[in-house]
This record gives sequence, C-alpha cells and structure tokens, in this order.
Amino acid sequence: MASIAATAAAFLAIGLLKGRVLGEGMLRSGAETLAVGGGAAVPAYLVGTLIRQVADVSGL
Repeated sequence: MASIAATAAAFLAIGLLKGRVLGEGMLRSGAETLAVGGGAAVPAYLVGTLIRQVADVSGL
C-alpha cells in the first residue's frame, strides 16, 4: 500500500509541475497525469502477475 501511495503521489506531483510549467490548470494536469500513470500501472502489474504465475517464478 505504501508503494501505491508513493507512486500516486509522484504521478500527481509530476502532473502539478507539468501544469505549472506549461501554464495549464495545475489540478487538472495533476489529475490527468495520475490517471494516465495509474492506467498504465494497473495492466503492467497484471501482466507481471500473469508472467509470474505462468513461469512459476513465485520464489523470485
């Protein structure tokens, strides 16, 4: 859970910074970056879990 929270906070911070640099709405930019990053993280996690189960490398 701590890793999820830290990753979400990092995505949000990057988005806020992006919004500030580009002169866009910071909150909207932060939320957008969080959504895109989270949207990419979920399938990546699921693929990793699937590969671990198929390859039977649970001890690694």
